[in-house]
Amino acid sequence: MNTKRLIIYASAITAFTGGSYTILSDLIKGTKELQGIKVTLLGSSTFSDVCSAHDIELVPIEHNLKWMRRFCWEFIFSIKFLKKFENDEVVFISLQNSLPRLPRKFKSIIYLHQPLPYDENIRIPFKYFRSWLKQKIYPFFVEVNLKETSKVIVQTEWMRRGAARIHKINHINILIHRPKIEIAGGTIVEWTGPKDSGIVLFYPAKFYFHKNHFNLIAALNLIMDEAVQNKKIELKLTLSSEEFEILKRKFSPRSKNINLINMGSISREEVFKQLSISSAMIFPSISETFGLPLIEAEAVGSPILVSDLDYAHEVIDGYSDVIFFNPNNVTDIVRAIESFVTNPLVRLNEKKIRELSEISLLEIISKEFN
Repeated sequence: MNTKRLIIYASAITAFTGGSYTILSDLIKGTKELQGIKVTLLGSSTFSDVCSAHDIELVPIEHNLKWMRRFCWEFIFSIKFLKKFENDEVVFISLQNSLPRLPRKFKSIIYLHQPLPYDENIRIPFKYFRSWLKQKIYPFFVEVNLKETSKVIVQTEWMRRGAARIHKINHINILIHRPKIEIAGGTIVEWTGPKDSGIVLFYPAKFYFHKNHFNLIAALNLIMDEAVQNKKIELKLTLSSEEFEILKRKFSPRSKNINLINMGSISREEVFKQLSISSAMIFPSISETFGLPLIEAEAVGSPILVSDLDYAHEVIDGYSDVIFFNPNNVTDIVRAIESFVTNPLVRLNEKKIRELSEISLLEIISKEFN
């Protein structure tokens, strides 16, 4: 009898935070439910301990920020490397927004969590080269090794429509899987009111073009003391020190009561803590596959100031503690902040975990083996 094997391809996921790490971490933890199936991770050596704990074979392959190395592996070396599994019954799942060349018998699943190629409303200038490259080149990486039988996983309905349009994929083969939210014990801190009669806004996001940090800073620069009743405003960010310095060069507020604080890269537990103690989360991103922090903020009852875009309306549909704004209009971001500062939303006491997943990742994988 052939060995049943799940191969997880996640060679560029190294950080222990962020949406892609959450997907991989939850998948690794869930593999114990796959009875009679061997699991192999093609990924970073930083996952060696967690793989050992879950009886997963780790094959170290690291492509983080190394585009040419990843290109060569996916299009030249992968087929030779994977041939050793040809006698197994293999389901290959890629968390890389692309598929390498696979042996013909392999069943394949690709998890798309990069929104830029599928968003019709965003045009990225060439000077933001990495983001521009993702928008222009990723569709090729997806399509070139995609089979008619391949399953495609996305997190939202708008992404499903976008993937079907760009790749001409049958909707039947595009499945929606929404991330599972878990709050570790002790990470929720009870809300005790605004700090020193001020407002603390928290924006947990990496420094990518579509995260729209520059428009947020431009909005803070325009706020006048009189418009916010002379209240202090703190914006907490999660950037590297180099990224924070770049942003600070654009920071020249008219008010002396507005301040930036950089927390650096923080754990998921710390994200929940900050959502619990901040006045609100602000989320001006102009494109998201899902927007995981939105669900995390909702889970702790935090007020949310967010872009008036499809992803936000889909993800937090029905949530009342929210102010929407046009993320491409600095004046409208100012309006939203001033509105919240002068008339804060009532913080919801009820902690809520939204039931999200229409189908679990393990269900999708298990069906491919049957």
